[in-house]
Amino acid sequence: MILLGSSDIGVLQYLLRLKNIINTQKKWITKNEYLNFLKSNKLNIVKKYQSLKNINLIITGTSLGNSLDKKMVLFGKKKKFLQYKLLNIGQILMRDFCLKKRDYLLMSFL
Repeated sequence: MILLGSSDIGVLQYLLRLKNIINTQKKWITKNEYLNFLKSNKLNIVKKYQSLKNINLIITGTSLGNSLDKKMVLFGKKKKFLQYKLLNIGQILMRDFCLKKRDYLLMSFL
């Protein structure tokens, strides 16, 4: 199963392109503000991704601060799931994913 999500509508629109490309079960998550966007595209939405089992891959974007994206990356790191983080042009990776001063999350890139 693939877990896809973001707290950024631009990333969700980009992730939507994967809806029919990847032939495997997918679960989607976002903040309440964008749930209607996911529902309108008839996606399989979850509210609590932490209880999901059999996750093979997490795909998310970047968001500044204590975002859903960062939480998904930390969850994947803790559970040792394969992760891909989509970078938007112009975003600053070190600032977006800084845990503490000089302690950054490292992940694979798509």
